[in-house]
Amino acid sequence: MDNLGPIYFIDYQKKEMICEFINGYPFTLKNDLSIRTISDGFIGVRNRDNLYGILDFKGKEIIPCKYRFISKIGENRFRVTKDVKEGLFNMEGKEIIPCDKYSCIGPFREGYSVVKKASPGILGHWGLIDINGNEIIPCDNDGLEDFSEGKIAVYKNLKYGYMDINGSLIIPFEFEKANKFKGGIASVKKNSLWGYIDEEGRKITNFEYNNAYEFDGDLAIVQDKNNLWGLINKSGEIVVPFVYKEIHKFNNNFLVQDNNNLWGYLDEKGNKVIECKFNGASNFSEKIAPVQNKDGLWGYIDYDENVIVKFEYAKAYRFSEGVSPVQNKKGLWGFVNTNGEMVTPFIFREVKVFFEGPWYGKDVEGNWQVMKNGRPCIRTNIYYCADLIYDDKKIETVTATNRGDLEKLKKEALENFYNSSEFRKKH
Repeated sequence: MDNLGPIYFIDYQKKEMICEFINGYPFTLKNDLSIRTISDGFIGVRNRDNLYGILDFKGKEIIPCKYRFISKIGENRFRVTKDVKEGLFNMEGKEIIPCDKYSCIGPFREGYSVVKKASPGILGHWGLIDINGNEIIPCDNDGLEDFSEGKIAVYKNLKYGYMDINGSLIIPFEFEKANKFKGGIASVKKNSLWGYIDEEGRKITNFEYNNAYEFDGDLAIVQDKNNLWGLINKSGEIVVPFVYKEIHKFNNNFLVQDNNNLWGYLDEKGNKVIECKFNGASNFSEKIAPVQNKDGLWGYIDYDENVIVKFEYAKAYRFSEGVSPVQNKKGLWGFVNTNGEMVTPFIFREVKVFFEGPWYGKDVEGNWQVMKNGRPCIRTNIYYCADLIYDDKKIETVTATNRGDLEKLKKEALENFYNSSEFRKKH
């Protein structure tokens, strides 16, 4: 079973990961180490001095535990922090840049990273490196944006211009602000107004906007001189007129607010799909969105504006794993499912989401319940909870009122997983 990846628990009470098996064999750490992350064939560990290192799946040390922070920043590179300086390692544990040259190493974009030389002050020490640590653009600039589409916006002597991967200036220093290129177009600011240019520096639009966001798909959100928002296409043509007080992009929809402070939705092409008639609204999640009617009550609608959950709540949040919290007029929370059915009564004083996962509710006695598969699992105030993870997928959540019961439940969860059809199909 050498192709069997790590099987591990995320232990929320201990705030650490506990790896049970790798490649079918029990995995044991040294007593002074705890697991912080598991991904892409590597295990991030921390020692008792709160210093971090990296192991491979065989337990071999790749990066020793002597750094304040370690993070993956793309292109198979680890960034390490020691004192207030940063260095760079490859996946084999070879040091590419020691922690004595740069105070900042940014994430790699298209094979390049923005860096700041370890010198006093904010301005005048920014440059660009490749994955081997070679300086492509010397650290003598006042600022750089992220590298994108073979170009980077460079700030020098109070003006922005653009350089290519050879460090050659391709668009002159003439802008007050400049953003990265996306789809061959960048938003730039000149004479206090925003506009768009192409890769040759030619104007696509006039400089006439108070604000101009980057293109997301075929459209960009822009604000006119009257502080109203609209949408334009890549030819600079107005697709949605400047009639909205706010526009926000969520997934494939735009959430918009009109001059009457009412909210509605546009589709990805800018077509109005739901009229501006709600006092409040949020983004769609699991094809359902919470909206507030003119009476101040919240409910849920789908893309066709069908009412999924009646308008009868003081507050309502997004759906996660099939349930969403709703608040009654007394300030207590309960949970509804995507059919609009109450799955718990209004017994919670507080709700939250942990680790981008399921919703949790805290009842009047201080006990927590986790909403798993649309149903609650009891958790005490000093709760014990762990998620079984395999192949970057959550298999099961186990909860208990004490550590001993949690360990028993973890063993049962492992046995059930090994006997499951999903596991047997793969192994």
